Amino acid sequence: MSQNSVFMNRRKVLPSVSDFAEMLNKTVKKNAKLPVYSGQFLVSTASSVSSLMSSSKGRDKICSFIQYCAHFYFTCVENSNIPEVQLQYKNGEFKSARLCLKIKESMSQGRKIFRFLKFLDELKTIQNFLKTTNKPLILKVLITLRHVSSFFYYILDNTLWGVKTGVLSEYVDHDTYKVWKYKKNWFSLFRNILQLTINLLKWDMSNTKHRMYTSELQSMRNKIVQTDDESYDVIRLLIRRRRKRRYQMLEVIHSVLRLVMLTKSLKLPGYSHLEPVFVAFCGLTSSVMSLFKAFTEKQKLLKIEENNNQLPELKRFSSSNLLKPTRSFSNPGNNDDIIE
Repeated sequence: MSQNSVFMNRRKVLPSVSDFAEMLNKTVKKNAKLPVYSGQFLVSTASSVSSLMSSSKGRDKICSFIQYCAHFYFTCVENSNIPEVQLQYKNGEFKSARLCLKIKESMSQGRKIFRFLKFLDELKTIQNFLKTTNKPLILKVLITLRHVSSFFYYILDNTLWGVKTGVLSEYVDHDTYKVWKYKKNWFSLFRNILQLTINLLKWDMSNTKHRMYTSELQSMRNKIVQTDDESYDVIRLLIRRRRKRRYQMLEVIHSVLRLVMLTKSLKLPGYSHLEPVFVAFCGLTSSVMSLFKAFTEKQKLLKIEENNNQLPELKRFSSSNLLKPTRSFSNPGNNDDIIE
């Protein structure tokens, strides 16, 4: 076949720009749902990011994620067992590793501004918690102690930040700075241990309620579920309890990851068995879980508000109890620690 005939055949497929535009329109109409779904997803994601960035807490979480990503990369390079990588790192040829180290140190200091005077929030939280809470006594004591530990942690963190920036460096020598830094990490350890204990207690209480709802449903096995029936209320509570249990398990994992990092930082018994790469991975995983918390919290509250307007009145349990938002992580400041 000659080149002219090939060229003519190609022109028959797309003889003009108008034909190409018509073919493109047909393709778009045929797959119209894909752009719509993609657009909705992009708008929803952009809205969540915008809501997250509107608060200092959200910005702190994003900076934390960047910090631990850079720290993980640098740690992998620094502790690599590949001869070529080791040689390049020792000779200073790994520019990306040096850049990540600078990013990690910059983010570590920059995040401190988001916690400036945050110890005042802890005092307010303790006051409101003791007035309004209806939790069991053991939980009230543990949560109060945790907020007290956070109070001292934030005071020391703000003070050390002032020394680091030079504002208080004339009044605090290097040895005192190291002692305060060590005490700050100990307060961080105390509050994380308390948070882990609280999460385990909540997990046990949640399992008890889950068993109670499951047992109650067993007695209604042959009943038809209707919106105005007691079985409908129990099913909704059971679903909500299962959803809450999943997030409580994530809370436990999150607390364990923070404890691993503090064990390495404070050189507690067993720290020598923790590889630096594993500790850095724990930090990265912890920051990812905190970001997951922030995104799901916003989306969940929006969905609950939308569904609340469509649900009928329930017979046994009020809609306010059934639709109470489930927080991803019960502790709002659990990822504030900077392990230095």
